[in-house]
Amino acid sequence: METAQQTFIFPLSVVENSEDCAHSAKTDHDLSPFKLEGTEESPVMHSQEDDLTGMEGLENTAKTAGENELCLPCKVCGDKSSGFHYGVMACEGCKGFFRRSIQKKIDYKCHFSGNCAIERINRNRCQHCRFKKCLAVGMSKESVRIGRYSKRVKQSNMDEIKRLTSKPETPAEREARERHEMEVYTLSQAVLQAHSMTCEYTKEKVEALLQQRDSILMRLNAGEDMNIPPTVDYSKWKPEERSSSKVFAWKVFCEAIMPCTQRVVEFAKCLPGFLTLHQEDQMTLLKQGFFEVWMIYLAPVMLTEERVILLGGDSLFSRDFLAKMETPDLWRHIFEFAAGMHQLQLSDMETALFAAITIMSSDRGGIKEPKQVEDLQEKFLECLRREITRREVKDNHLFAKLLMKMPLLRSTSTLQMETMLRFRMEFPEVTIPLLLAELNNINHEDAEDHFMLPLMSEVLGLNGNSRKRPHDIAERLPLTKITKEGGLFQPPKAVAGVPTQRSPSSSEPEDINMVVTMRTATT
Repeated sequence: METAQQTFIFPLSVVENSEDCAHSAKTDHDLSPFKLEGTEESPVMHSQEDDLTGMEGLENTAKTAGENELCLPCKVCGDKSSGFHYGVMACEGCKGFFRRSIQKKIDYKCHFSGNCAIERINRNRCQHCRFKKCLAVGMSKESVRIGRYSKRVKQSNMDEIKRLTSKPETPAEREARERHEMEVYTLSQAVLQAHSMTCEYTKEKVEALLQQRDSILMRLNAGEDMNIPPTVDYSKWKPEERSSSKVFAWKVFCEAIMPCTQRVVEFAKCLPGFLTLHQEDQMTLLKQGFFEVWMIYLAPVMLTEERVILLGGDSLFSRDFLAKMETPDLWRHIFEFAAGMHQLQLSDMETALFAAITIMSSDRGGIKEPKQVEDLQEKFLECLRREITRREVKDNHLFAKLLMKMPLLRSTSTLQMETMLRFRMEFPEVTIPLLLAELNNINHEDAEDHFMLPLMSEVLGLNGNSRKRPHDIAERLPLTKITKEGGLFQPPKAVAGVPTQRSPSSSEPEDINMVVTMRTATT
């Protein structure tokens, strides 16, 4: 019997509750250009189905005496839960529904607004919204627990029981809580999407690059010159820009990091809420935060022991090359940060949210509306905190460890700016790329830059004459094509490896900033 190839289709906005819905299945003759390759019988899905079947019986369903007196409600439908299933307290019905949805890759569709209320009495009416609710509350195959409850989970459950007994949750409170959970989830997906489109060093790409590590280092040790990326055209440089090894190294470095710098700017523009900030605050946040995000982006490809940075292809920055820049303190701080990040083993979602938090820092000097920036940062902090709790291997101190990296990021960024200014003063004849110069508050004296354009305003589109840049993708959000690296509603940890996709027939969503603007659950 031929296996049907199916996808999950989700709406791209959080809207009001609606009436009952129906579902329909899509077969392999109804494929879209957005569909990912692979079928239900791929090796990955085989192992996932086997794992789900085998591990389900091992999940812990035991409860303490206190929990038996009052079982926690199912996080999905509110029915009496039977235990901790796929990462959350859930009833047998929702546990089985989630397992079947993943194994069979059923294509659910909501024929209404896409946000139907899921309760015990109507949970079977709209499978689409029920599955979306499962994802929103944190269910995933990776979150299966084997063995006894941990003390932390047990205490958390007892605290929730105490909360429920002391003050029953009203329908309005439950609706507000569920809406807030969905908004947090949706915001996380928007940040992940921005990261996937602007960062060249996602986890999958880094793993592929590191597989070439030994061969690259062997070629480097053999004396092969791999320090000049193909994006750097030094044939057009002025003679004075080749006058010394230091000048040459600095010039190569500045031009080599330009593509990534542009992508950092685009990442910021894609962040929900960023373009609603005061125009001067947008530029301030980028000027003071771009190098910090650059470090976050490049950290996975920094070989800290060898003091080498892999740039992809046949390009890298070697220890000898970096030494020619004569900035040992700067690179010592950068590699120290990278070593710390390697230990944390962040996912793409965690990296994306950490970068968003770094950009959206209200304590930057010169911010005109710090409260607005702080509110946005708080939303990203909540998303990161939620994502960390979903980890299969728990690290109770990971959130604190990440925040403790920020002082090192800040001091290194300041050192980079000071170093760039000293280089400019020592070699005023060297042309620095315009965007990099303005990000570092460097004034050009070259004739071609005599009338220094407000470049950041152009990049951000603040004056209505924004330049079209190769990496300027913010204006194209939402995408007309969802890439495999992460769709707007792909779970932070892809549920059983089944990425969710948009329906080709679905209408274009609203402005992404409007879609994911979060409301406080307590209001």
